[in-house]
Amino acid sequence: MARQPGSRRRGPTRSLLLGELHHGYRKAPAAAALLGTLVLVVSCGPGALLPATLPTAEQPLHLRIAAVPGAGPLLEACFSAHQAAHPTFSWEWIPQSSERALQSLHDGRAQVALVDLSLLYGPTTTLAFRVPLLVIVHPDNRLSDVPAPAVAALLSGRAEEWAQVGGDPGPVHVYLPPDHAGEARAFVAQALGNRALAGDGMVCMTPESLVAQVADDRYGIGLVPGTVALSGVRALRVNGCLPSEPCYPWWIEYWLVWDASLPEPLLRATRSTLASCPLAPRY
Repeated sequence: MARQPGSRRRGPTRSLLLGELHHGYRKAPAAAALLGTLVLVVSCGPGALLPATLPTAEQPLHLRIAAVPGAGPLLEACFSAHQAAHPTFSWEWIPQSSERALQSLHDGRAQVALVDLSLLYGPTTTLAFRVPLLVIVHPDNRLSDVPAPAVAALLSGRAEEWAQVGGDPGPVHVYLPPDHAGEARAFVAQALGNRALAGDGMVCMTPESLVAQVADDRYGIGLVPGTVALSGVRALRVNGCLPSEPCYPWWIEYWLVWDASLPEPLLRATRSTLASCPLAPRY
């Protein structure tokens, strides 16, 4: 049959939606069945029916943190709460002095360190939090607000009787942290001009044990960081300022230090936990 001018040959057309092969107006059932199979494969192939973002389970994370004893109560509260909210997260605290904590970080025994040394800086160091240095006394002590020079005299041993600073008659019993503790170093630098603390003071290895000693001694006075819970004692105002007020004179800083090889998810979990940790006054 002669081709009419202007006419076009109708070639094969395919419709994947219908699964049919057309040639003119005639259907090819076998080819249609084959294409129907292809449509099914394309529609149900990998990723075709999957959501754009797959939910992923939290990866197990375990943190070994070497930290000074003064930060212990806050670590317990913060990381225990984080662990309760994230069951795949676990942690362990290695209580050490700042120097030993940094050594543990260097040796690989700890992944991060929380220390109370000032002037630490660098790409793997950040300020974690800042808390007041608390001067605590027995509840029976009638003093509630003491000038800073009087506190310095009491904790340095220069004032040996409470009456010397306006208190009731009785000897002053001083309870102190170890010399290497951050709270001792901070107080010596900020309040005593680097003069020594009382040489005859009783040294307590942890803030909790120091609180317990003062709670049992009506003539006692001690120095602890604002991270510790106070039970059976109370904190003094200094120069008319509560420890929770910006005008309070003495503070201690805690620094987070980590190794550059620390996995990013673990670093992110550590920093976010410390950043969200409630620094509600415990005094």
